[in-house]
Amino acid sequence: MMKPYSKEEIELIEAAAHAAGYDVRRFRVRELEVVHVGVGDQWALFDPKRHDGDAFRLQIDCRLSVNVGREHAIATAYPGGVALTLLEAIGDNASAAVRLVITRAAAALYEHHQAAVAA
Repeated sequence: MMKPYSKEEIELIEAAAHAAGYDVRRFRVRELEVVHVGVGDQWALFDPKRHDGDAFRLQIDCRLSVNVGREHAIATAYPGGVALTLLEAIGDNASAAVRLVITRAAAALYEHHQAAVAA
């Protein structure tokens, strides 16, 4: 069974999905809250922190540059000529670190866009 995400983790995933231009809905089943993304009337679970395919699509749709070293995974977005670079320690699970840094970079891209719109 999946461990439930915190409110902050759900908001991170939602922001990342918005950065990619996805339609986003939040669903709750008992104590488990998840994010679904949709195209038209087709909706599916979206969890780039746990699923390689979701993270890869997010990387492509947000045009993120990702590098994996021995100690860190790095993801960079380039909104309007500015580099937004995030770092995540590899630890025991390189795949989890890469998925997390992709999700965080996409969310940062969305927050950057929101700040630019508000300015």
